[in-house]
Parts: sequence; C-alpha cells; structure tokens
Amino acid sequence: MCPSSGHQMFLRPLGPWCMIFYPNYPCQDYEKIVSICGASVNKYLSGIESPDEFEWVRGKPSGSVADCLAFRVFSDRSYAIDNILCTATNTTDVCMGGEVCGIWPS
Repeated sequence: MCPSSGHQMFLRPLGPWCMIFYPNYPCQDYEKIVSICGASVNKYLSGIESPDEFEWVRGKPSGSVADCLAFRVFSDRSYAIDNILCTATNTTDVCMGGEVCGIWPS
C-alpha cells in the first residue's frame, strides 16, 4: 500500500512502485531536486518507465498547457525530462518544474 493518497502505485518489472509528484516552485536545479526526494526516508528521485506512468504525470507540474516533454542536459552532465510549452523551439534555462519521487509500498 502506498504511504499517502497523493501517491500512485505502478507495477514495474522489479515489483510495485509508489510515485508522487511534487511541484517545484521556484525552479530548482538537479541537486536541489535530489535533496527534496531524499528528505523523506526511503524516497528516491524516480523516472518514468511506462506509458501509464507518463499519462499519470501528464499536465504536471503546473497543470498548464506545457504538455510537451523536453530532455534537458545540464553542465554537470546530469539530465532530466521536463515539460515545456509545445510551441517552444529553444530553451536555455537550467531548471526543473517538479520532481517525481518514488518509494516501495509498505
């Protein structure tokens, strides 16, 4: 069972995985995102592994029209997937609008 109503359980090849989305205001860099997930016991920065997980995250973090995905690569060689406006042609900012943290169900 997932720890709170905000979590969503997905069945992954290695077993069940609970995910929760945290909006990130103001925009934070990768290290800050890792620390936000790590602030809770046994929570980890998590990615999307299936179409079902992608559909669950759609419209997040802002719930706005920024529903296109951008693959961002940062100067420290870390990377992330973010949502941007579908009309954007170039982005040079280095921030993420939210993070998905994962935890094993209890």
